[in-house]
Amino acid sequence: MMTGKNHFATPVFQDDIPGFAAQNEKLYALVKRLQEEDPEGARRSNQGGWHSSEKIDVRELPEVADVKKVILEAGKVVAAGLGFEGIGMFLASAWFVVSPAGAANARHLHPQSFLSGAYYVRAPAGSSPICFHDPRGAKIYATPTSPSWRGTPYTADVVKYSVEEGRLVIFPGWLEHSVPPHQADGERVVLSFNFVAF
Repeated sequence: MMTGKNHFATPVFQDDIPGFAAQNEKLYALVKRLQEEDPEGARRSNQGGWHSSEKIDVRELPEVADVKKVILEAGKVVAAGLGFEGIGMFLASAWFVVSPAGAANARHLHPQSFLSGAYYVRAPAGSSPICFHDPRGAKIYATPTSPSWRGTPYTADVVKYSVEEGRLVIFPGWLEHSVPPHQADGERVVLSFNFVAF
């Protein structure tokens, strides 16, 4: 009898952080202040919208302290879940991205990052999902289009994760991801971050 196994796992971890509404208000006020102080921000994968620059180390801002603790603890849990329990790692960078209507993030990855992630400060109903792209590049050369409307983990080229305020998503830094143009009323605001292992 023919049997099959899945190999080369590509994990994405997600958790909804309870009781962080007040924290999100504090973070949103911080983002608005940072935008006023540095209206141009930075250009990275963002297409439109605003991306905080390296002029300020977001990790060290007091308003970020509570969510930083949650991110650090989640990073340890994810590392252990991947089989790297006890590995040395640190929060190497963090930044905010604000997406008004029409803003998007081009497909990209985070080089030299062990884990990357996003914490959603604002996510109005209908906010664009974060999309993860199949990392198996060679697959495109010989795999036919699936006739099944349901698809399977093997046939999917993109996996979409819906976003909500207070949601934390962590994934391998090498996993390509993107965000389609934001269509909801109100801004989509995310605190993104990278972990580096040592």
